[in-house]
Amino acid sequence: MGDPGGHKMIKSRGGRADHDYMNTETTRVYDQAGGVSQAVDDRELLRAVVNAALDPLIVIRALRGDDGVIDDFILVDCNDRATEYLSRGREDLLGRRMAEVFTPDTAEIARGWAAEVVATRKPRLHAGEHLTSIVTAHVRLFDVSVVPIADGVALTWRDLTDARHALAELRRSQESLRVAMMTAPVAMNIVSIHGTFLQVNPAMAGSSAAASRSYERRSGRT
Repeated sequence: MGDPGGHKMIKSRGGRADHDYMNTETTRVYDQAGGVSQAVDDRELLRAVVNAALDPLIVIRALRGDDGVIDDFILVDCNDRATEYLSRGREDLLGRRMAEVFTPDTAEIARGWAAEVVATRKPRLHAGEHLTSIVTAHVRLFDVSVVPIADGVALTWRDLTDARHALAELRRSQESLRVAMMTAPVAMNIVSIHGTFLQVNPAMAGSSAAASRSYERRSGRT
């Protein structure tokens, strides 16, 4: 006779062994189911965390020849930011080789970085790299992180070009303001939100000194 869960009953004195066996087997099955459920939850959590990242991320797996040498890498996963940056759907990207995702020169460089990380099993950060963008077809400035995962790597990148241009423009504006302020014939100053003078131009410094001398003369302190 079988139990409702399909487990075979074992006959023993007093039925005690039957009870213990059922409890043990049922617990084992529930533990296995719980483990599967937990693994699914963990994968869903990881997917949510990866998709929440602000930078594009792809996972690439090494393709090896008969001699075991890495010939190329194939894209096996990516986050939402990567699909947005590359303007391609996830299903379209999966299974693509590097040269099908990036420009040929960038793909070649990325393959070298990935192969190095697969060999050393050590993550690498390549900061301030000039690479040709697949989006604009122009050379742009990137930070690229390469992290080992199984027989492949997770590769993330951040396009720094616009931020660098904005910073350079801000510095040019600041320099233009400084020159205009220093050469202005009228008094000018920069004051903090707390009312503290941060900078005054020569015209203001001169007028302040003249005002101070005038006050001293009027008060008989000269």
